[in-house]
Amino acid sequence: MLLKNINFNFKIIKHRFTIVKLVLLAGILLLWLQAFTQTFRNNLESADSLHYWINTNNLDSTNTHSGNYAAFTDSVHPYGLGVEMLFPDSILGKNTILSIRGFVFSNTLQSNALYVVSIVNQGETAFWQGISLKKILKHKKIWTPFHDSVIIPASITKTGKLKIYLWNQGKKSRILVDDLAISFRPLHNPSFLKDVDTLPEYVTFTREQLIFENNFYQIWNKGEDGFFISDTSGKLMTNHIRYFYNQKSKGKDYQKFSLFKFVSIKNRGDKTFLTFKTKSEFETVKLLLRCNKNTPEIDLIVSHRYKKSVEVSRSALLLDYALPLQEVFRANRKSDVDDFQNEYWLDKQGFTLSNNSTALAIYHTPGISSLQLNTKSHLAVINLDYEKDHPFLRFPLDADTFDFKVDESTSLYQRGNKKKNSFKIFAGIKPEKLPRLMKNPDGFLATYIWTEHADWGDIRTHHAAYFGSEKITNADSAVGGFVKYNIPVTKSVFYDNPDSITNTAASDSLFTTFESAIKTDTAYAGFLKQIHNKGNEICLHTPEQFSTTPDRLDSALAYMKKYFNSPTWIDHGYNNLKSNNREDFVCDGSLNYTSSLWKKYGIRYFWNPYYEDYQTFVNWGFFGSVEKMFSGYGDFYPKPDYWQHPSRTNDFYHWPTASVLYIGRERLWNYFFSSYQMNLFTHDWGVEINHCYPAWTKPGKGFWKYSGNSTVVAMEGFNRTLALMQQLKLQESLNVTTVEAFLNYQLALEQVDYAVLPDGRVRITNPTADSIKGLSFAVKAKVVTINGLRPAQKQADENLIFWFDLSPGHSALIRMVE
Repeated sequence: MLLKNINFNFKIIKHRFTIVKLVLLAGILLLWLQAFTQTFRNNLESADSLHYWINTNNLDSTNTHSGNYAAFTDSVHPYGLGVEMLFPDSILGKNTILSIRGFVFSNTLQSNALYVVSIVNQGETAFWQGISLKKILKHKKIWTPFHDSVIIPASITKTGKLKIYLWNQGKKSRILVDDLAISFRPLHNPSFLKDVDTLPEYVTFTREQLIFENNFYQIWNKGEDGFFISDTSGKLMTNHIRYFYNQKSKGKDYQKFSLFKFVSIKNRGDKTFLTFKTKSEFETVKLLLRCNKNTPEIDLIVSHRYKKSVEVSRSALLLDYALPLQEVFRANRKSDVDDFQNEYWLDKQGFTLSNNSTALAIYHTPGISSLQLNTKSHLAVINLDYEKDHPFLRFPLDADTFDFKVDESTSLYQRGNKKKNSFKIFAGIKPEKLPRLMKNPDGFLATYIWTEHADWGDIRTHHAAYFGSEKITNADSAVGGFVKYNIPVTKSVFYDNPDSITNTAASDSLFTTFESAIKTDTAYAGFLKQIHNKGNEICLHTPEQFSTTPDRLDSALAYMKKYFNSPTWIDHGYNNLKSNNREDFVCDGSLNYTSSLWKKYGIRYFWNPYYEDYQTFVNWGFFGSVEKMFSGYGDFYPKPDYWQHPSRTNDFYHWPTASVLYIGRERLWNYFFSSYQMNLFTHDWGVEINHCYPAWTKPGKGFWKYSGNSTVVAMEGFNRTLALMQQLKLQESLNVTTVEAFLNYQLALEQVDYAVLPDGRVRITNPTADSIKGLSFAVKAKVVTINGLRPAQKQADENLIFWFDLSPGHSALIRMVE
């Protein structure tokens, strides 16, 4: 009995100790939140500071929530208590959660009031939102608490001016507010480096051995403890370069860090080959460093040989850098030289490290998956394979389910599989700014691509969307729409309509015609040839409404090749049933007969709906931003413009859309495509590929309306948007292009050889058989010459943008003067 009591008392003590620990943790968390939250309060008795509070003169002393005063609004004084201020220093340049709380009171139940949050940034309205109080004020003459919050991007908190106030919009009620509090708390961005955050510290006692040196850098061997790169005096440029994998085998997760062991050295003329190796139970990884005694360039080739079947989430080289960060080459092709973000996803761009006397750079890395930086930990992650760089989903065939999708972003490797990655390090170069390859030719800054899905169209709505009116049947006579404003579209089409599908249900019986298809509508087929001649890309939206046959797919692809010759494909109707277009890219297309037909007819650019179906960026837009992942939040989120999957979809290229563009009301055109939004988009050098249905026969989905005489015409807001895009296009700011043209240029850039020379110049070589027209760069420099001559150029903020043509097999020498 005594033992039982002792055991019981021990359990009580243990339980109480657990409670104490939880209370302490909760207290620490509360203190942490308070430490990082800045709150401004006004109870109208005494405020934190008077200079930023507004509308404080209209006071009521007869009805208050606390103290002696409350602020009122009425028909004469519609604007109430609030603030007007710059963002606090503690959250400048940080993604921020702005919270508003207080108490409101109304003398009627007809209270139409808003708490308005507005931000002006660089003279433009960057944000406006009215927080409705109508649903909160359910009872008259009772004080009611309210609370709401919004997320403000870092780019806005840096320079924006905030204004918050009560707006008595209805002016029929007397509405009071009291005990108002405005809080600012930094939003902690999601990290995409969590799996490498546990990088272990290596304490080694191995003696260093110099295994290579030239006039630019040295490479030191530490035996089984890896290697590092130093300058010519032996000062570190990098610490350890390690290998990391995060993968799964037989349902079990594995993560491992390892150092490379030095294996051999070989000399061939001016070149030296250093071989290192690391291995695990799943793979052997060989790292070859190809050095040259006359240049700062180090070629790194990573070879994998798999010993077991694995599913890879990430495999990467981890470079622990020792020099200070000088310049970060961002995914959008801009660069940061100060105020560095904590975490970057850099696509295949790079960075420069420098101590003002020497520098190390990694730039233009088409042979890897991507680059990431953790600037706080001085860690560069060179992704050799990373699932976020090549997202993919599939809808497997299953007669018993619907809307079931499988995330297949990870890579699958079988025993005996091999793969290879490569990139360059330029070590010991002059610490100068490097030119960055732009995403667009001819000096254009941003990219916008319209992609139309073929569903539920009629020749009348097609004419309205492209020519401005159903009555216009000739492209040269266009009065509105895409053709009038010379805006190209990647337009997908149906080839056939064997099931005689009509538009009746999809249009709520407004149109009872057959759905548009090439084979069954000669007027539609002629229309497509007209707009193709005007620069539009015409591709398949699968051959028909439901799963097709091999013969019909072959016929459709042959026709499309003959008349339109597009390499692009847009899926339609993907889902799990046998009728759900099994030839789709995200169904069985890359697994069955369809794949060989795509290759036969040159189809290689495929729409990937991953971001749409998983709603990846649904919470990362801002005030109708053109980019659905607004760049003002920062560069932490992986978001490639295109990619190849290493193992699941052959050699095909993927391109994404993030959401569907429906414009249900005329005024929304100016919300999504205002001059402010479009100028911000071009200023941020954004890329957006939309997904739309301009000719859908149902108003609110299509971009048309009925005119006064019941004629189908293009919406006025749609025409204004196209006119604005045309203007930005003529200014060489916005490249409005097609999927084919955009991806062709990106793949041409991948082939470019980029080399930093000993004297600081950069040599650009085109090793292909095709010319690259308007090859564009950006650099933070005052003057640039190409082979001694000044190229076409313009200024964009602190960047000099320049461009030139590069013939097959030719090189160009770029010299920068800061």
